[in-house]
Amino acid sequence: MIVRQIVALFQLKASRLLIVPACLVTAAGLATGAPAFPTDQQQAEIAKPYQECLEIEAERIDDGHTDLAVVARSVAVACNAEFIKMIAAVGKDLSPEDRLTLEKSQSGLVGGFAAVFVGKVRAARRASPKP
Repeated sequence: MIVRQIVALFQLKASRLLIVPACLVTAAGLATGAPAFPTDQQQAEIAKPYQECLEIEAERIDDGHTDLAVVARSVAVACNAEFIKMIAAVGKDLSPEDRLTLEKSQSGLVGGFAAVFVGKVRAARRASPKP
């Protein structure tokens, strides 16, 4: 169920991969007095390399026939380094406890992020005319 919610969220806000951590970090920051979460523009810049990786790897790995969840796991693994960089950049001003909370919350969502991009690749392929 959570993956469907994530997919729906990212279909509406594909450029806002950090919307979920934004809620978590903002709440944590308010509770602990930590610095404010990055602005929307900063979030977009932070997420861009990860999004680009997901798009490239989804296109490269997906054969259009393999189960979407299986492909999404492969895409997530291929983009893990960019994901770690993104989370590190988002959480750089957080306390160690809040950073760990952010990392744990996001690691469960990685497959959902990748599934969104695999779904987009498949939809784009269906929409493009066949030669």
